[in-house]
Amino acid sequence: MRKQEVITELTKEGYKLFLKPFAGSVLEAEAWANSARDKKLVILLYRRDTHEMVDSSNLPDDEQNKTDIEAFVDDFQERIFRPDGGGCII
Repeated sequence: MRKQEVITELTKEGYKLFLKPFAGSVLEAEAWANSARDKKLVILLYRRDTHEMVDSSNLPDDEQNKTDIEAFVDDFQERIFRPDGGGCII
C-alpha cells in the first residue's frame, strides 16, 4: 500500500497532516490528527523513495537509523498504520 492511498482514507475521515516528526536515511514518518476528540493521532511510516508503507516491525535493511526509528515507534506503538492488515486506530 502506498502513502497516498492511506492519506486519501485519512482525509475522508477528517484527518489533517499535523507534523513530520522523523526522517531516517530511508524512512519518513508523518503524524495525522483529527479534530474529533474520539479520534487518535495516526503515524505513517513509509519509504521516502517509493512512498510504500512500512511495517514498524519489519524495517528495511538499508535504513541506517533503525534504533532511532524503533524508539520513535515505541512512543506511538498503538497508533502506527500497519500495512500488513493490522490497520490503525482511527
